[in-house]
Amino acid sequence: MLALLIIALYIWGQHLTTNSSLASTLYISPVTAGLAGVVAIAAIVCYFWTPKDKLIPFSAGLYSLLVVTTGLLVVQSGGVGSPFVAVWMAVSVFAGLYGLYGLAGITVAVNLYIAYSLFSGQIIRTDIIVAAIAGNLPMFVSYILWHGRETIEEAHDQNMTKLNKSLEQESTKSDAIIQAIGDGVIVVSQTGEVLVINPAAQQMTGWSADDGLHLHFESILKLQNADGTPIESGANPVSRVLNVGQQVRENELCIITKSGKKVYVAFVISPMGEGDGAIAVFRDITKERDEEKAQAEFISTASHEMRTPVASIEGYLGLALNPNTATIDEKARDFITKAHASAQHLGHLFQDLLDVTKADDGRLKETPAVIDVVEFTRDIVVGLQAKASDKGLELIYKPDGSKTTTGTTVISPVLFAHVDKDHLREVLDNLVENAVKYTLEGSVTVDVTATDDYVRVAIADSGLGIPAEDLPHLFQKFYRVDNSDTREIGGTGLGLYLCRKLIEAMDGRIWVESEYKKGSTFYIEIPRMDRLKATELMEREALAARQASAQPASDTANVASELGTVESAPVVTPAPAPIAETAAPTPAAAEAVPVELAPATPEPASSLASEPIQFEDPEPRRFGAVAYAPAPAAPTAISAQPIVSPAEPNTLVAPVATTTTPRATPRPERANIPLSSLERNPAQYIAPRPEQPK
Repeated sequence: MLALLIIALYIWGQHLTTNSSLASTLYISPVTAGLAGVVAIAAIVCYFWTPKDKLIPFSAGLYSLLVVTTGLLVVQSGGVGSPFVAVWMAVSVFAGLYGLYGLAGITVAVNLYIAYSLFSGQIIRTDIIVAAIAGNLPMFVSYILWHGRETIEEAHDQNMTKLNKSLEQESTKSDAIIQAIGDGVIVVSQTGEVLVINPAAQQMTGWSADDGLHLHFESILKLQNADGTPIESGANPVSRVLNVGQQVRENELCIITKSGKKVYVAFVISPMGEGDGAIAVFRDITKERDEEKAQAEFISTASHEMRTPVASIEGYLGLALNPNTATIDEKARDFITKAHASAQHLGHLFQDLLDVTKADDGRLKETPAVIDVVEFTRDIVVGLQAKASDKGLELIYKPDGSKTTTGTTVISPVLFAHVDKDHLREVLDNLVENAVKYTLEGSVTVDVTATDDYVRVAIADSGLGIPAEDLPHLFQKFYRVDNSDTREIGGTGLGLYLCRKLIEAMDGRIWVESEYKKGSTFYIEIPRMDRLKATELMEREALAARQASAQPASDTANVASELGTVESAPVVTPAPAPIAETAAPTPAAAEAVPVELAPATPEPASSLASEPIQFEDPEPRRFGAVAYAPAPAAPTAISAQPIVSPAEPNTLVAPVATTTTPRATPRPERANIPLSSLERNPAQYIAPRPEQPK
């Protein structure tokens, strides 16, 4: 702008003004105007085309050229008495922008000019003070204005240098970690472009960095579910993180490599800032998966094989404790009671192991039925009241009210659910028993509430509580809280894991809230069914049950006999139509055969029908923990069976006494009877010993 002003004054003084005295006062030589034009053109060029790394040198050169132009203007227009001294002061005040070198250079040049003017007689001594002030005052002001800024800029530059260096070091460390880590790491932008792929990811996917970088992540991460079904683009975990901006974990996914192989991986995908992309970390679990499968098969086989002898041991120990089957002294009873409890514990352990392996393999069979959760839970709580009382605990079922509501009417809600009753019973039994087991004093409270979609059961205790660091692992397989409080209480770490699996199979969820030393509250939620749908489903279940009970009585008797839990009813074989054969009758035909005699005269043969012979199965004997019905002794039936020759129908044949043996009843399979049922009602399952003949 200053250069353009000088050019404008030159044009005005030379060509536009008619005031010669003013023109001579503001005289600008062509050389000065030419330098001003050069400065103007250079400023425009530097503004548009100067590289950023050359900005300071170019601006310093341009400023130097402007200082020379202004100084020449002052010298040519009268020196110290020039009307352009103010222009010089305005220009020189910016010398501090270029540091001490700029200030020193201009200060030296100004003072040399003043000294030269003084010795050459161009100025008198009285003008020296004015010249010194006009020449040096701008330098002083410039130093005050720009020196502090220079210090701040230097400090800022130093900080930026340190920050850049620190960022470079951190970036180098991060790159080294990413390159050395054993897990696969892939960084994608918000648009899905692959920005980073480390060596582990390259090995697992089969894509090299040269081939994989800048491709879309779906070209590299071709994902399938564990069952082999491809994952659609919208359900891809990386896409979900990019769209939602929340961390996603997937424990079992399958990557199809570049060569078409399958690699099972566990994924953790996390967002990077707001809209900056995502980072996917995945680990190869193929080997772990195979080992877990082999381990589950071994546990399943071993548990299944060992459960049978343990059940036998438990049964015989139970018989030894039963006064109807054995007589033992009190010392032996104490020993056998302890052995019996240990056998029961071992049996429960084997059953839990079998259930866990079934849950892991997806072999748990669901047989859902409509239940009223309030009534269902009440039965379980009532069954465990004895255990709570033995420990001096109060077991409260909230829907039934409490001691404060005694004598009043408590209305319990009816909350329907369509779940497997046995599985839900196992879960609630486990949770309530745990609450009783880990509560030394106080109470255990069971409550049932509901929302429109779920039924919630809460089991709260005033027991030991769970440390915060153990809560995330509580529902893992074989995990137990290990501290001085729980070490003396037995357990395998399978119960809560099995509870989680069973609840998840019902499309529900389970969680815990706990404070160490103050107690815990376990929650389960299962889908709720509305009354209309529940009623309709119960009617269909009742109809199916009636149809099943309408089967032939013989089929029902056979099933009951095979199960060994229902008394066998007497079996009466109806009399078949008379059969004349030359061969011996089959056992089926011989069960009840009427006596028929051929007449002595040629009159038509008459038949004498006798009552059919009936064979009754004796009452099944119950023994120990198994019930079975032994095959009855084969009775002998004597019947008069005429032998009639087809060629001579009128010939009388003497009756021949034949011995018929009924078809032997097949020996039914033994069915396990729970020992708890045996102990509660031994008379139902144990027959007294028959007296020996004297």
